[in-house]
Amino acid sequence: MIRLSDYVRSRCIMLYWSCDNEVGTHDLVRTALRDGKKVLLPRCNTKQGEIRACEVKDLSSDLKVGAFGIWEPYEGIQELCDFSEIDFCVVPGIAFDPKGNRVGRGLGYYDRFLSNLCERTKTIGVGYAFQIVDKIYPTDGDARVDKVVTEKETLVWRRR
Repeated sequence: MIRLSDYVRSRCIMLYWSCDNEVGTHDLVRTALRDGKKVLLPRCNTKQGEIRACEVKDLSSDLKVGAFGIWEPYEGIQELCDFSEIDFCVVPGIAFDPKGNRVGRGLGYYDRFLSNLCERTKTIGVGYAFQIVDKIYPTDGDARVDKVVTEKETLVWRRR
């Protein structure tokens, strides 16, 4: 992931703190901080059904277990209001298809978040090779990603 030109050129990146059976992102978050990137992690606002992008600087003091048992930034951690700052956004998924469609956990948090990003923001789905399926049937409001990175390959397409 860190060899992708999109990552190298980025100044501000949105990542996620992996859990359960997701591809591990903890080392990527640490690397991005060491690389001097502005690192954002999601905090779920369950009342509004949305993700808030919050800047983290110190993993030992900025994270707590939040909604759905996922580690996320504390309330009070600076939220990014201007999504046009985000150069690179990494998102989890249950499955991805060759057109960049994704299946998430079913609540639409990432779909709504991705739909608010600007055109130039590169969106990268992260999964295992077995999570690439022939076809996903998207519904209205489902957001696609620009690329998917697995342990075996990087698939590239444009979402818009």
